[in-house]
Amino acid sequence: MLHFLVPKFLPIILLLLIGKAIKRFNFISEPSIKELKKFVVNISLPALLFFSFLNTNFQYKYILIILVVFMLNIIMLFIGRLLQAVLKIDSKYFSILFTGFEMGMLGFSLYGSVYGPENLGYIGVLDLGQEIYVWFFLTSILLSYQNDSVSIKSSLVSFIKSPVIIAIYSGILLNVLGLSGFLTENVILSGFVSTLSMLSQVTIPFILIIIGYQLNVRFSKLRLPLITIALRLSILMIFGVLINAFLFKHMLRLDDKFSIALFTLLILPPPFIIPLYMRSDNVESEEYVGNTLSLGTAFTIVGFFILILAFSL
Repeated sequence: MLHFLVPKFLPIILLLLIGKAIKRFNFISEPSIKELKKFVVNISLPALLFFSFLNTNFQYKYILIILVVFMLNIIMLFIGRLLQAVLKIDSKYFSILFTGFEMGMLGFSLYGSVYGPENLGYIGVLDLGQEIYVWFFLTSILLSYQNDSVSIKSSLVSFIKSPVIIAIYSGILLNVLGLSGFLTENVILSGFVSTLSMLSQVTIPFILIIIGYQLNVRFSKLRLPLITIALRLSILMIFGVLINAFLFKHMLRLDDKFSIALFTLLILPPPFIIPLYMRSDNVESEEYVGNTLSLGTAFTIVGFFILILAFSL
């Protein structure tokens, strides 16, 4: 078992430590890291996902998985609001932090580092439902907190223009049309494909370095973030067991890679885009959200190790 786990997890730990070392010795400035993050999110990650879905055998039954993940987010939002009222928590971001999953900067890199980029389609199918929720519901709620106008049209445009969404649906479309072979056989298109392949190879190392650089838990006021993460994970694990047993195993008869992808999704922290939609004048909320995301990231890394260990037994 150790012969399987150590070679898979050691690179993850080392890349995270490299990120911390880069910050500690100020080898790369924070603005440069933000630019690197922009490159990953808009170029290399979409390239990686394009290849993954280009070679994934997409089946119609996956549509049910997409709907379930979308509905899970909606249910978690209402549970968060209910608990907020019951526990009398004075933060409107509590319920928001109950929903969404940081797939782009964490889920894909963890899953891909252990199971290889060629298997990202398994977790990518789950991400489709997550992306629909984030662009149509989560961002709309966050904008409403800023008193900005929210429209279905603007949400739809943001969704369609997302490089990740474009990459996923392009890969699925070309796959379904049976054009994946044509891309590699055509002289001009094969060069384009080779370029995307080279770009995709830097995605996982860059993401893990960025996460290591930005991982920063402030030890003041950790009580509410700990409560948020503990309640979120406990409820999601219950849903995960039920979804895996009745939907993945009984109804759809999916293999273990889908089960691992499901639980990887569920242990992820809330989306990292949440702070981008917050008012900059609310220091207390910024500290709460920042601590919750950092703490959630640390829990995810530990939880992913336990998850892989459990499925390896």
